[in-house]
Amino acid sequence: MIGVKAKFQILVVNVCNYLHKIFKDFTYFLKIKGAVDLAFMLDASSSIGGDANFQLCLKFIKAVYGSFTISATGYHIGIVLFGASASVSFDFSKYSSVSEVDAAVGSMKMVGGACAAGQGLSTCQTQLFAQSRQNAAKVLLVMMAGKSTDDVSGVAESLKRAGVKIFCLGMGSSFDKTQLTSMATEESYVQIATDYSQLATLSTLFVSLVGQVATGK
Repeated sequence: MIGVKAKFQILVVNVCNYLHKIFKDFTYFLKIKGAVDLAFMLDASSSIGGDANFQLCLKFIKAVYGSFTISATGYHIGIVLFGASASVSFDFSKYSSVSEVDAAVGSMKMVGGACAAGQGLSTCQTQLFAQSRQNAAKVLLVMMAGKSTDDVSGVAESLKRAGVKIFCLGMGSSFDKTQLTSMATEESYVQIATDYSQLATLSTLFVSLVGQVATGK
């Protein structure tokens, strides 16, 4: 039988382990509110298959950034839409509250045409991350529905050398997974949603992944 002293020692160990976990979770929560420049590069080409899928993508984006603290000193959000061409919907310095970002995302429209992801990456590099805050972690989430008609690996490598962590999300069945892998910082940063309805579930995963990168985990 276990004596009173042994039981007490086991209890102390269990309590210490529990407090350690709580402290880690609390510390992580505090850190996740730090300075992060988070960009979304959304495939708005014809490959996305229509406005219904496009709206599900926007809902996914809202779910991800809505889990973080958007403020002047916290998370800044930037979005690039691309199809046959690419453009910045808004950069990191444009908005400093969730309500402002929500309103801007809600007004976005499909671009259409071919899938020129290389142009999208170049736009992210020159018009978003070139103006990124010096003290901020830099994260890019690429959402691909089609196969890019231009090169993606070269500019992706340039972004990674500049300290940008790149996640890739393939949507539907028309994307090229080798392109996703070549863009992503590491293979585990590539996720697939064969059906757009799966985006709602994947948003939780990406919140976790982005948070881990932002805190250096």
